[in-house]
Amino acid sequence: MDLLTRQHAILFDRQDDQREELITAPLCEGIPDPIGASTAAEYVRCLRLLRQWAGQPSLRRLQAAGTPQPVEGRVLDALAPSTVSDILSGRRLPRLPRKEFVESFVRACLVVRNCPLREIEKTAAAWLRSWRRLVGTEREYPSEPEARAAKGPCLLPRDPSLFVGRDTETTNVLRHLRAPEPGSRTVLIVGRGGVGKTSLAVRVARLASAEFPDGQLYVDLGGTQGAGMDRSVALTIFLAALGVSRSAVPEDFGERLQIYRALVAHRRLLVVFDNAACAAEIRDLLPTGAGCAALVTSRTSLAGLDGVRVSVGELSIAAALELLEGMIGAGRLDAEPDAARQIVKFCGGLPMAVWVAGARLAAGPHRRLSDLAAALSDERYRLDELTVDDVSIRASVRLSYQSLTPAARHALCLLSLMERMTFASASAALVLDIPIAETNRLLDELIDANLLSVTSGPAGNRYHLHDLVRLFAREQERSKEFAQVCAAANNQVNNQLAAVPYP
Repeated sequence: MDLLTRQHAILFDRQDDQREELITAPLCEGIPDPIGASTAAEYVRCLRLLRQWAGQPSLRRLQAAGTPQPVEGRVLDALAPSTVSDILSGRRLPRLPRKEFVESFVRACLVVRNCPLREIEKTAAAWLRSWRRLVGTEREYPSEPEARAAKGPCLLPRDPSLFVGRDTETTNVLRHLRAPEPGSRTVLIVGRGGVGKTSLAVRVARLASAEFPDGQLYVDLGGTQGAGMDRSVALTIFLAALGVSRSAVPEDFGERLQIYRALVAHRRLLVVFDNAACAAEIRDLLPTGAGCAALVTSRTSLAGLDGVRVSVGELSIAAALELLEGMIGAGRLDAEPDAARQIVKFCGGLPMAVWVAGARLAAGPHRRLSDLAAALSDERYRLDELTVDDVSIRASVRLSYQSLTPAARHALCLLSLMERMTFASASAALVLDIPIAETNRLLDELIDANLLSVTSGPAGNRYHLHDLVRLFAREQERSKEFAQVCAAANNQVNNQLAAVPYP
């Protein structure tokens, strides 16, 4: 038994009047509180925040610090690593965690932080009060049997088994779907390729399914595959799901649309449009019924559509490590923590990249994390390493790159040569050797395609090129003519960029 486990056992075996003698640590501060949680998903998010507050202890350490709980006459190890991983990743939602898990988990996190016993008991009691309050509203989302018995069609893909780091986005999308506004509601989920827009849309759609009992329709428009699905095909899929026989579907698109609108007008229906390339392909298909809502995912901003936009960015280091841990197991992650951090760093917080790295490690249990980290450290081969089967970061970026105008492609390649990953428009104009107005137009096109990000501040806009996008752009245009342009741009960057004020 290790020291931490012995100390924890002593604390909980002593009588109340003896415990204070063991308290020597200062009172803990800033402990996350679930008092504001109104759903099981929000409560689980608070549990994740508590683990982060405790210093992100490994699953093994939490298990060692936990107290076995008596359940139905037997002693239960409530903090088995697989149990903790399932609950914190959201795989057991919409159910609340068991009371025994909550009590053990909260106590373990505070023990890891060396909190005094009085604070541990006080905090555990507060968490259990919030748990009991939520037990009465736990049925806000349907149970699995209820979902299967729903009368409406469900075309949604399966719920992602690993879903981390998206609590804020999930809450925002759910709030907008539930907004008491007249008419149909549309939420646009936008972000760069590989950032997890589809996973977010599917998770939210399943969580909100009880509020749309007449069905959840889904279609992958294939916008990321170059040639998107024809809207008449998407409409045929919807009509079939709503009970219209193939023989009753008219050839004319306008007539199909009238039938579709008549069918959804008085229903409570959620429609998910995945991978939309432009507003035109879905504008007519948005449900018009007052009880309906639509979720749209896209790599572009879809400026031509009305709706609430929710941007999805990269994962934090902690969330990326949680995703990697879910794929390869806590044991391998704990054995090489520095290498694990290097891997997620080289992935730039992009969920698809972390998933690819995790898939390669999971498929090769003999492979050391340090070996993959070393391979990813070489920029020349990083995109080669981030490929598994038909999933490739290079291919994902290429789809967005191909949607650009030739001028924007050229601009992206030149900007990738800059030593500074974050820059102002004046720096970009210098490298591109064009007027500032034209530079801003090209920067806006890159931002709309989510190949470039921007933040605003007192000194003006600052633009940032994601590391994996930069590596892809440097691979492009290998012609002799472009090589000469690159050489000239490099000279400009090296000789003149220092003259541009920073920031």
